[in-house]
Amino acid sequence: MKVPEKCLICGSDWSGGHQVPLKPMKEELRVFYDCGCSMSYRKNKNNEGAYNIYIKNCSNDKGE
Repeated sequence: MKVPEKCLICGSDWSGGHQVPLKPMKEELRVFYDCGCSMSYRKNKNNEGAYNIYIKNCSNDKGE
């Protein structure tokens, strides 16, 4: 998986973090977006080949 250029929830631009857009994403390192969102991923310990993606704090998420 590559680091997204935009927030996966609202499309806000990347603003920083431990990784840069379009480079391979490294496990457990976070990236941040202009909307306040942070994103990271971790391998699922119970299922080989599966990943958990963590996205939180998007100020534009309406919960719909």
